Amino acid sequence: MDSKISVKEIVKNKLPKIKNGLKKYWKVILPSGSVGTILVAFAFNYFAPILPKYSPGPIENPPGGIKISVAEITPQPGLDEESQVSTEEIEFRRHQTAERLHGTGKAYFDNGDFENAIVEFNKSTAEDINFSISYIDCAVAYARLEPRNYQAIINNYTKALNCIPPPSKKDNVETELAKTYLEYGYQLYNNSGYTLAIDCFSNAINYFHNDLHNVNVLQAYYNRGCSHYFLDEHFESESDYSIIIDNIKDDKKNEKVYFNVLDARGRCRYYQRKYNEAIIDYTNALNFEPFNSQIHKNLAQAYLSNGDYKQSEHHKQLAEEIDNNK
Repeated sequence: MDSKISVKEIVKNKLPKIKNGLKKYWKVILPSGSVGTILVAFAFNYFAPILPKYSPGPIENPPGGIKISVAEITPQPGLDEESQVSTEEIEFRRHQTAERLHGTGKAYFDNGDFENAIVEFNKSTAEDINFSISYIDCAVAYARLEPRNYQAIINNYTKALNCIPPPSKKDNVETELAKTYLEYGYQLYNNSGYTLAIDCFSNAINYFHNDLHNVNVLQAYYNRGCSHYFLDEHFESESDYSIIIDNIKDDKKNEKVYFNVLDARGRCRYYQRKYNEAIIDYTNALNFEPFNSQIHKNLAQAYLSNGDYKQSEHHKQLAEEIDNNK
């Protein structure tokens, strides 16, 4: 069945109402109206409920017109508050926030709450990446925790040094960083992490500015030499030991150290088949400890490898006599 209704059918269905309506409207007299006006009103009143409702469709562009996309007519958002202020003002505000957060961190630190102090110091440097005092205090807070997080301490001291401008007490920061590298190197060395230990000892030497009058620098060289030794890197080990020997040979206070380093360098030279040089080191070591049986044994082995069997047998017997008299 066709769903469309013709006008003829509409009129036929409405005819009884139309007759009654005309009688009603004819009795209405409008001062300024007319028959046409009355008929229009009558038709709208009776036909509107059954006529299909109008639903507007999309507006099409006229031929040759310009198609406008939604993006092109979307209004641009206004500038937010931060974009309307200068870069200097933004930096100043963030620095103020960094100072406030640092103050909170210091309060935690002074109360012994180092973990929360670290949290606040990190927030502070997130606001101002050049706020060096927060990096320094964060490193100190990490140093108070056990076990020590050496990597975190090193990272914070390094960031402090990289600040622009550098921290006012740059020398102190470098010294603390060097000491941290030295301690971290010891820990790695004791756990057989010789390769990483070498890097730590090297950094300690650099941040101590290779000051050979500083005992910490000599310790770094010695431990770096030992690390190379256990990696069978005997040439590098010999070089580190030589630096120490050249700087303490005339220092009576370091005779024990001098003895130990001579023994260590002698071993490195022996493993490089530098037998004559090894014999010299062992002989000099005996000047400090003439009754050290291990040095005599080392000399016996060096002479044997060098083809001097007489001297080899001599030191072998001395070593046996010393051990028997203990």
